[in-house]
Amino acid sequence: EPIEIIVSSDDLIYPEESVSPRCDYGYRAYDFYNPDCDDVDYICEDDDLYTDLEGFRYNWIEINGSQTFDGENLELDDDTMTTIPLPFDFTYFGEEYLEGDFLTVCSNGWISFEETDVSYFWNFSIPNPMGPSAMIAPFMDDLDDNEGTETFDVWYYYDQNNERLIIEWDNVSNGEDDQNCPNCKKETFQVILSPKVVSGQSIFNGNIIFQYKEIWDFDTNGNYSTIGIESPDQDDGIQYLFSGHTGLGTRFPDEENTLVGGLAIKFTTDETCISMDIDQDNNINVIDVVAIISYILGT
Repeated sequence: EPIEIIVSSDDLIYPEESVSPRCDYGYRAYDFYNPDCDDVDYICEDDDLYTDLEGFRYNWIEINGSQTFDGENLELDDDTMTTIPLPFDFTYFGEEYLEGDFLTVCSNGWISFEETDVSYFWNFSIPNPMGPSAMIAPFMDDLDDNEGTETFDVWYYYDQNNERLIIEWDNVSNGEDDQNCPNCKKETFQVILSPKVVSGQSIFNGNIIFQYKEIWDFDTNGNYSTIGIESPDQDDGIQYLFSGHTGLGTRFPDEENTLVGGLAIKFTTDETCISMDIDQDNNINVIDVVAIISYILGT
């Protein structure tokens, strides 16, 4: 069959139903967006019309204790950070972070596999030498608590049965209008980390999912928000959204000051990028080859 090739410098020509281009390393972003998702039962009608990855759906996982999962409150407030131990090995941009290594969680809508002393509230483009390295940013922005008068709940939960770590920013205020609370806008979103493991080793880059129950991208005084992932060396990444500008192939609405819900984004390398040194002995040997073949064959 003939192949149609479009060459253009106009980003608007790139169809939103197409998947995003890969970054240099090999990640790409798939998204699902249906603003009519039921916020109570999290059910989306006509799902196939709103996704560019078969079977990928918005599927909110509540961990604040109001439903099935009872997560732990990280007790964050304005411009603060904490660390939590990784419950599993996780490979990110080819770097393997081991179970027990510390993951940084910041009140301002981002996490990092590296230690940092700064709770960056001013969001940057991706990639950028500013800001935290090895960053995962579901919604990097100046999230606030109106000088301690508003509750600020960030939860985390390790779902051992499904081998996934969930971190949720739950109904938090934005520094753009927190002074207007309780008549202010609130942000509720989560990030889900799921490793890809074979023979007990994390040989493929893990999957990363962002989900948005309710967000407002309206911080006009501070580059709006940043959504995306960035490599540990800060030279590569995928910028899904920055300063009101969407990346290629995104379904994020173009309208400013708009409520966004029913959105899910999956960052994956589609198993095209693999760590060959499975047993991490700095040699590619028969043990590594057998483990990789076993994974490919599903044995």
